[in-house]
Amino acid sequence: MAATAASEPNEPATPTAVPATTSVAEPTTEPMDESAARQRERWIDGSVAVTTSLLSGNDAEDALVVVAEKARRLAGSTAGIVLLPTDEGGLEIVAVDAEEPEGLLGTVVSPDAPIVSPLMHGHPVFVEDSATDSRMTSSISHRFGPSMMLPLRSGKRVLGILTTPRERGARPFTDTERTLATQFAAQAALALVLAEAQRDRERLAVYEDRDRIARDLHDLVIQRLFATGMMLEGAQRKAVVPVVREKIGKAVDELDATIQEVRTAIFALQQGPAEAPSGLRTRVLREVGTAAVSLGFQPSATFVGAVDARVGELTGKNLIAALREALSNAVRHARASRIEVVVDAAVRLPDGREGVRLTVADDGVGIPEGGRCSGLRNLARRAEALGGSSTYGPGLSRAESGDGAGAGGDGDGASSGARLGDGDGDGASSGARLGDGDGDGASLGAGGGAGTAVVWEAPL
Repeated sequence: MAATAASEPNEPATPTAVPATTSVAEPTTEPMDESAARQRERWIDGSVAVTTSLLSGNDAEDALVVVAEKARRLAGSTAGIVLLPTDEGGLEIVAVDAEEPEGLLGTVVSPDAPIVSPLMHGHPVFVEDSATDSRMTSSISHRFGPSMMLPLRSGKRVLGILTTPRERGARPFTDTERTLATQFAAQAALALVLAEAQRDRERLAVYEDRDRIARDLHDLVIQRLFATGMMLEGAQRKAVVPVVREKIGKAVDELDATIQEVRTAIFALQQGPAEAPSGLRTRVLREVGTAAVSLGFQPSATFVGAVDARVGELTGKNLIAALREALSNAVRHARASRIEVVVDAAVRLPDGREGVRLTVADDGVGIPEGGRCSGLRNLARRAEALGGSSTYGPGLSRAESGDGAGAGGDGDGASSGARLGDGDGDGASSGARLGDGDGDGASLGAGGGAGTAVVWEAPL
């Protein structure tokens, strides 16, 4: 025993062997834990950013683009795609954020596709290689490799599908990535539901306000105009001088015309969204009229070509979203006194295809150096997803805007159309290209104090 006790201090290898093993294991597990924690933190931060963005007042289509963009970055995928159910039971791509978006937007997945049923029942689908998997039957599957398809589910309701495909040959998604992405999709779905409820409340407030305005116009304004007209008719009968009688008669006619216009406005205010006509021209005028409330003046709108007949539903929907974005930017930043909107369905794009061009020009302060350009990038993404482009350049000068040119609501575009891009294909190339990805916004001062013109175009 004594010998054993004496020998223990001379054998240090035995007590140090265990800590040596422990010290080797700790460095290998700790970085893994830290990496997983950082990954979870990124996805949580992404969920918070999506929720904040969706509840900040973006429209439904922009909200879906936000979800696609954030999911793509978090998943490290080549594209972020959102699909919505179609009336026929399939799925349609309605929002895309991708390095090569052309040909993706508007793609429809058949109701018979094997992936549709599990997705619409709320089950995520994970694919190792979209190009070779027999379940992937859409026309774009050959472009991608590993993919996560995640239901945007709130309760029992599936709002849509979020897909984050990687390029062919890329590494598959790990179990951790699949779990975090599924949780992100659930959070995004909840945020979409909350944003939809918020927009419903805002729309209800707008409709209530429109009803109040319509009642006031009917009960107060029309009655006063009618009473004034009767007074003038009485004065006309008593007038002795023929010239005076004639001028009073013209004033009465003007009042009658004004009453008819007010009644038309009342009818429009009381018209529900389901009753509203869905033609592109009407939708453009509706967006322009909505912007006029915030601007304090009525932008002019000019149409060239058979807008309603030539522009398809998908292109028209994205054109309206682009118009809304451009007008919103003008309302918030331009400080303009005049805005001209031109929709030209008779243009030929630089590659020779027939197309439609939207131009929104103002006489404001231009885009400041270093200013945020997220709205402009949104316009570019929408156009590129359709195979088009979006550019910007100097807009209207104050001198131009003061002469009243182009004020007609649906003229032939001869005056303002020529100034804003006359349909021969060169109007878009004079501006700078949007969405080049540098993100610094430093080159966006093209307005130079002479206003800004945004040109958005897509093939028909």
